[in-house]
Amino acid sequence: MYEFTLIQLLLMFALVTVIGVIIGYLIVEVLGGGTQNRKVRQMEQEIARLEAYKLEVNRHFQKTAGLLHQMTSQYKSVYEHMAEGAQHLCDEEAGNEILQSLQSGLLDEKHLMKIDASGDEADKRH
Repeated sequence: MYEFTLIQLLLMFALVTVIGVIIGYLIVEVLGGGTQNRKVRQMEQEIARLEAYKLEVNRHFQKTAGLLHQMTSQYKSVYEHMAEGAQHLCDEEAGNEILQSLQSGLLDEKHLMKIDASGDEADKRH
């Protein structure tokens, strides 16, 4: 039977330990690397989704700004039409009150009734 010296046993133990560490490292790299790659891919997908969302938000606010601009332009046209009509179609007092109401942005019931009354009088004249 073959007997091992203490140095031989220590060398074999060191060699087996080194081989075990190398094999363990390779196993962890292969198995653990897949998990890391999966996490990296998930993070990249999440970043792509966030970028797409940011673009969607930007487009939304650009369109909203354009629509508000159109609405403001249309409001201005309606205001100018009402002011012109108040000057030409209403008597001076009612026309001035309507212009003042338009400048404040409100037409209350009192002014609406005066408009109706002016319209009725204008209908009777024609």
